[in-house]
Amino acid sequence: MKKLNILIISNYYPPFHIGGYELACRDTVEYLTNKGHRVTVLTGNKGITAQSNTQPTGAVHRELTYIDYDNPGYRQRVKVETDNYQICQHYINQVSPDLIYLWNQQYLSLAPSLASQHSGIAKLYEIGDFWPAAYIRPGFINALKRKVKPWLPGLIGGRFDFGPCIACSHWVGKAIKEQLNARNVQVIHNGTQLDAEPQRNKKPPTSFLFCGRLCQIKGIEQSLQAFKLLLVKYPNNQLNLTCIGPIEDNYKQVIEQMIHNAHLDEHVQMLPATDDMKHVYRQHDVLLMPTLMPEPFGLVIIEAMANGVAVIASNRYGPAEIINNDNLGILINPEDPIAIADAMAQLIDDPDRYHEITKAGYRHVNTHFRLEMVKERVEQVLLHTVEEHAQCLTLNS
Repeated sequence: MKKLNILIISNYYPPFHIGGYELACRDTVEYLTNKGHRVTVLTGNKGITAQSNTQPTGAVHRELTYIDYDNPGYRQRVKVETDNYQICQHYINQVSPDLIYLWNQQYLSLAPSLASQHSGIAKLYEIGDFWPAAYIRPGFINALKRKVKPWLPGLIGGRFDFGPCIACSHWVGKAIKEQLNARNVQVIHNGTQLDAEPQRNKKPPTSFLFCGRLCQIKGIEQSLQAFKLLLVKYPNNQLNLTCIGPIEDNYKQVIEQMIHNAHLDEHVQMLPATDDMKHVYRQHDVLLMPTLMPEPFGLVIIEAMANGVAVIASNRYGPAEIINNDNLGILINPEDPIAIADAMAQLIDDPDRYHEITKAGYRHVNTHFRLEMVKERVEQVLLHTVEEHAQCLTLNS
């Protein structure tokens, strides 16, 4: 099998990440590196002095800058776009890759995408959310602006060639084709590491978990409201809820006040994000994921399943694509705390069903979402993309 020289471009790279998108990028880098491919990562300059023992020394370059959406200004956006274009050009020339593999481009502008297009080198997008929608606005006027920009001094622009792509779920693949004119889209779900099946005591679940970004659109407020209802139904049970993940300071105060006002202080704890999520999953029985947003996939769902945790999740988008029958978990209306509380109560009242769900979830991950199996499919797409690009160059020469 041919070994590729790959340049990966992403807005963040662990230990800095927004969510599962960047974590999946790291998993892909590690897999490809272990398979003998040469991988260089070009990412944003957050934490430029930090070192991560999960990345090969010298392989990660934190030089790209971000658009400041908190203080938007035309000059700042133009500078980010121009600087990032030049940085990408430099690394493309220096690395001379067989393939440019573009991940999350949020905050980076379209500069990395346009630099990749203009290089004439094979490229591929990994789509885990709808970042292109922030740049590719519909309408004739916006299309005209993109067309005119390259002719103006100091500006970067041109037609955005969105493809080929790997989409993280079927609904995302369909949406980017219909809404963003993506071409040559293949669907490959995310994957996770799978160890030996956890052996849990056959008792009712008592420990609940909410993990990921602790923000309003992820449904943390609905989870807390549901947990309060659950405590009313089971006042004598030793039930607890752990909320773990990054949270903005202002919103943390809101949530802490909400916990206090609901008299949940003794039952709910908030913890910062950790790299040892395996230990966290093993300490809990049920994952709550009542996300209110159009969730592209839901990496925490398959991580939880792989560690013997039952899942209660939103009945739409990515979660519903993973939990595609009643044996694998419970899907709920994420806007309804009563429905979430009822789902938790079902698992408490029927421990046999709870344990059947945990076992079925583990088997489901083993069959469909094992990391090695998923990344092997990705590797084949990368090889095919390079081969197909070379054939097109030959035909056009």
